[in-house]
Amino acid sequence: MADTLVQKGLTEGIDLPFLVRKFLSSASVRDIQCDYAFDYWGKGTQVTVSAAQASVPTSLFPLSQCGSDSGYVTLGCVTAEFLPANSVTFKWKDASGSELSDFIQYPDFQVNGKYSKVSQIKIKDSDWEAKKSYTCEVEYPNGNKKATLIKPVEQLRLPSLYLMLPSEEEGLQNQTSTFVCLARDFAPQSHKFHWVYNGNYLPGESSGEQKGSDGNYTASSYLVVSHASWASAGAVRCEFEHKSGNLTKEAWQAPLSAELTPPSQRELFLNNKIVLKCIITGADSAAVKGAQVTWKVAGKEPNSQTTLSAAESLKNGKSRRVSSLEVEMADWFSGSVVECQVSDPRYGMLKASPLTTSIKKSDGGDPEVIIYTLPDSKVASQEESVVCEVRGPSLGDVYIMWRVDGGNYMEGNSGNLKRDNGNESVVSILTVPSESVTEATLFTCAVKYSGMENYTAPRVEQHSKTQLSVELTPPSQRELFLNNKIVLKCIITGADSAAVKGAQVTWKVAGKEPSSQATLENGESRKVSSLEVEMANWFSGSVVECQVSDPRKGVVKDSSLMKSIKKIDGGDPEVIIYTLPDSKVASQEESVVCEVRGPSLGDVYIMWRVDGGNYMEGNSGHLKRDNGNESVVSILTVPSESVREATLFNCAVKYGGMKDHTTPYLKKYSKTTETPSAPTVTVLQRPGQLVCLVSDFSPSAIKITWLKNGMRIDEEGPDHGPGQSISTAQVSKGHDRKFSTHSHLNLTSGDWDSGMRFTCLVTHVTGELSRNISKPAPLSVELTPPSQRDIFLNNKIVLKCIITGADSAAVKGAQVTWKVAGKDPSSQATLENGESRKVSSLEVEMADWFSGSVVECQVSDPREGVVKDGPLTTSIKKSDGGDPEVIIYTLPDSKVASQEESVVCEVRGPSLGDVYIMWQVDGGNYMEGNSGHLKHVNGNESVVSILSVKSENVTEATLFTCAVKYAGMENYTAPRVEQHSKTTETPSAPTVTVLQRPGQLVCLVSDFSPSAIKITWLKNGMRIDEEGPDHGPGQSISTAQVSKGHDRKFSTHSHLNLTSGDWDSGMRFTCLVKHVTGEVSRNISKPEPQNEVLFHDDNMADAVTEDTIAETLNMAWAFLFLFLFSLLYGCTVTLIKVK
Repeated sequence: MADTLVQKGLTEGIDLPFLVRKFLSSASVRDIQCDYAFDYWGKGTQVTVSAAQASVPTSLFPLSQCGSDSGYVTLGCVTAEFLPANSVTFKWKDASGSELSDFIQYPDFQVNGKYSKVSQIKIKDSDWEAKKSYTCEVEYPNGNKKATLIKPVEQLRLPSLYLMLPSEEEGLQNQTSTFVCLARDFAPQSHKFHWVYNGNYLPGESSGEQKGSDGNYTASSYLVVSHASWASAGAVRCEFEHKSGNLTKEAWQAPLSAELTPPSQRELFLNNKIVLKCIITGADSAAVKGAQVTWKVAGKEPNSQTTLSAAESLKNGKSRRVSSLEVEMADWFSGSVVECQVSDPRYGMLKASPLTTSIKKSDGGDPEVIIYTLPDSKVASQEESVVCEVRGPSLGDVYIMWRVDGGNYMEGNSGNLKRDNGNESVVSILTVPSESVTEATLFTCAVKYSGMENYTAPRVEQHSKTQLSVELTPPSQRELFLNNKIVLKCIITGADSAAVKGAQVTWKVAGKEPSSQATLENGESRKVSSLEVEMANWFSGSVVECQVSDPRKGVVKDSSLMKSIKKIDGGDPEVIIYTLPDSKVASQEESVVCEVRGPSLGDVYIMWRVDGGNYMEGNSGHLKRDNGNESVVSILTVPSESVREATLFNCAVKYGGMKDHTTPYLKKYSKTTETPSAPTVTVLQRPGQLVCLVSDFSPSAIKITWLKNGMRIDEEGPDHGPGQSISTAQVSKGHDRKFSTHSHLNLTSGDWDSGMRFTCLVTHVTGELSRNISKPAPLSVELTPPSQRDIFLNNKIVLKCIITGADSAAVKGAQVTWKVAGKDPSSQATLENGESRKVSSLEVEMADWFSGSVVECQVSDPREGVVKDGPLTTSIKKSDGGDPEVIIYTLPDSKVASQEESVVCEVRGPSLGDVYIMWQVDGGNYMEGNSGHLKHVNGNESVVSILSVKSENVTEATLFTCAVKYAGMENYTAPRVEQHSKTTETPSAPTVTVLQRPGQLVCLVSDFSPSAIKITWLKNGMRIDEEGPDHGPGQSISTAQVSKGHDRKFSTHSHLNLTSGDWDSGMRFTCLVKHVTGEVSRNISKPEPQNEVLFHDDNMADAVTEDTIAETLNMAWAFLFLFLFSLLYGCTVTLIKVK
């Protein structure tokens, strides 16, 4: 019989109560705990305590041995938390209910003031494997509890298998190629790896297994071969053998590559055919010539014949061959997958298996199609360009062709798909000779796209110089709020005033004639038709159409234009209202902001009321999208003199998804409604002065008082002396709408040196806060948290109690006492003595630390006269927290230390507790990074560790591993890991903005990844650096180095110095950005002068032209002249009469 666990607990220091608590906390009465340490159970030793009030057992916990021992398996039961001792007994029964006698019942032992008891029995291994059941029953005075034990079904989990290929750098530097096969999250533990290379089994090297906190295992195996054999069409396969099933992963260095191109737009429009091309290329011309191609459409042989071109040589030394297939339109637009399979039948290449590539139509919604002309080019004045832009939230496949005056289809210059602010767009540009374009030339942009129902007839948009343009404006917010009316305006404009005047307008609401009459306003080159739509029709989502036609002879080919508009539905938004920070420039005004935001807003209308007055409009911005949310902002600015503490601002909002569209949603604000925010108080000491920093409070009313040993300094009279003057700064307001201030107290050296206690007392509407400060004591004690290195490398918890002080004699004589959970520790502490620093180190049991035991370090100074201060005690314990989020990313490149690269591991969550972080590079030894303190931001906590390594040691495949142990983890011996390498980054398209400032244009390029990018400046479509001497010294270009942000995306900027002549002459400048994700360009030129002077006034809605102003001034001068003439005439007549 093996030694008992109870005896081992008494003789070898094993904490039996702790083990029982662990068992009881990890399963319920119906769970069976498989325990590898079960052999420790034996005869036992009885523990007796005094009598107490009787209580029944709270649990019965079954145990089973994980393996067998000489043909037998040991089963056990633990019952706990009963009183008094010796009040429970065990019984064991087999599946038939017969009692078993050959079992052991151990003496009671105490756990937390109550008793626990253990019983075990040995059964035949064959009976256990046969799934025979056994019952453990505990009897006590008031009843009994039962637990059934049967061999549990083994949990089988098939892993995720990954095969990692060698890097090019390894082959060039070491002439080797290393393959890694990783099996992640499998169970049980037993497994085997097999490697097959070029048809032969080769031995690999396994790295062992790691057990995760979820009980699953992860393992890996390595295979190293020569680089030459892999480069010359090698083939590798990793086989994983496991009880749950077998898996394989394979790869090969294919001699051929295949690319399947999208349909030809020409064939699609001219012949209504879908023609796909499978392009085979390779360095081995024999492999290309002998390649065999097989096509599949929706998994079946295609109906049409394929063509295969002869092999041709390319400039890069490779060969190419093309196979073409015509696919049925119905198959393509229904989303069928088309596959091209390429195989090399030559002897010895069958191991590479066929090379298969596939393509299918990408689905998308109905896009918006717009057509417009590019500005005239002064350099290339013999050509004109027309643009067709197709855009929408999700485009899918888009095909664009052109027709001029109804002629044959022709292709334009089409760009790649671009993504910007949640929208996608494709642009096609058609350029034709200027001499062939007249006023009536009609350009037609024909578009076919994935989601269209009739894919044989394209969607068309047309444009000509004589064409009218139509804009259908959304409802007027003023009419909506003041009169509960929906008023839409259809605005017709054009260069040909006769066409504008003759335009005919027809309205439709939900496909029918509207019940109300439209009104017309005519201008020189502008016509406006207004229609009042029923509120019910608009908010039910009815489509409103404005159709404009030009009946003139000769323009019939461009007979009509139609624009439609409808309410955009959205969910219920969040509405917040706040004030803008005080403006130092315009201090006579105050601004209030109403922000409406949500995942999907739809239509939003915002108006304001002040103190219940009339509705008024604010300054509303456009819809913005950011991180999956949408927002609209309206700003109301009023004179400061009209705003009191009780002034009430009402933001009234109507939106697409609201049920009652007659009553707006209201959000109110006044200075008295601000939510109070308690201040943060910090006291600092600097030579001759104390500073009390008070921040983050609201409202602004606050009072700061200084105390010395509990008495107000201003109450002490002459005693506090002139050296203790107080100065408090004015309260200031920050951008977060919270306030801050600070107060200074000048000190006398005598008061500070004598150990006086100074207090900064802050009184606010949220309550009182005080912070004390005094000269530090002769001794100070700091209890440091565990060393991360010891936790990771040695699985040890080592704490250090550091005693420092200015008095070296006090430091040397200090006595240190340790306590763990209120008791003397089992291990001995070690001491290190220095001149004015003493360190006492203690190794704490991992189980004690992670169970939350408090560790105390007590320091006392036994010298006479210092006993009055008593012992100085500090304590520490593990801080509990939840499971955190772990993210890893690289820091921006450093211009100062460009020879280093930095990787960041950030651990964050609502409640972190203790966090320990270490690093591994390419699976090497653990190393410490530069870890920061715990930070609190917006209700979350975070800890950051930064690892800096030499750039020369970092390749594209270098793998950084951040290993984290934290307070709340169940298995504190195995860290949680997150990994990062440069090859894992996802490409991100750049955002481009062009700004103009005196003498210079600035192109800002941001949010792109990877970092490779090219910026080119164009003037009227021509590269500036290609213009030669013409561009002059004033147009120098400077482009900054690419920098990396905290979001792991890159940014840069380019400056173009301007000559005043070019800018004043209206030249068009373009910033062209080329990136792996595509091309992005932004244009800028000097704005054209305005011909109208517009006044914004509620009582004058129309524009006032300059002619009207001149006429008004002339009338004023005429009136003044007549008035003066009348006055002189009257005076003259009076003088004559008097004489």
